Amino acid sequence: HEPLHRTHQRMEARRMNTPQPTITTKDLILRPFCDDDAAAVARNCADKRIAMMTRTIPHPYTIDDARGFLTNIKGKWESGDSAVFAVCVKQPDGSVSEPIGACGMMVDKIDVRAELGYCYEPSTWGRGYATEASQGLIADIAARTPKRRIVATALESNRASIRVMEKCGLQFTGRFQLPGFDVVSVRYELNPAESGPAKL
Repeated sequence: HEPLHRTHQRMEARRMNTPQPTITTKDLILRPFCDDDAAAVARNCADKRIAMMTRTIPHPYTIDDARGFLTNIKGKWESGDSAVFAVCVKQPDGSVSEPIGACGMMVDKIDVRAELGYCYEPSTWGRGYATEASQGLIADIAARTPKRRIVATALESNRASIRVMEKCGLQFTGRFQLPGFDVVSVRYELNPAESGPAKL
């Protein structure tokens, strides 16, 4: 018999074997990143507060870092390894802004879970964009892979990120500390097949 995780991989390959979609919510457009987004990515990640609230974004953050990020995520949708979207704001004149941040999921194919992550330019904080984009992405992933568990982590001190998780229906499952880090992080989880994502 084929191992269960390989069966899941084959099933998800069929579901993800389509071009990366554009997700539309009330105020936002979540679209695939392109090479022309490098300047916007560098600008969005330039503030030192971004690095302080994450474990993977350096400071200072340069245009080369942005280009490296864009190169790294290429092809990840097709391979089923991740789904990363540029988050853009709808404008009153019908146009769409440059990316104000990123929202995505890293996929663990063996454990049948996806880890939600997001990062936004600080001037956009507090406007509900992180919650709205995360809810839209969770709904899309749940429709494509309904048995996938959604997890998210944040530094325990990052109350704003934790509120986003809670508004998206994720529930606290524990605290942990990574080797080499002297700060405590928290883990939240949602199984869309059981409770469904929060409504937009």
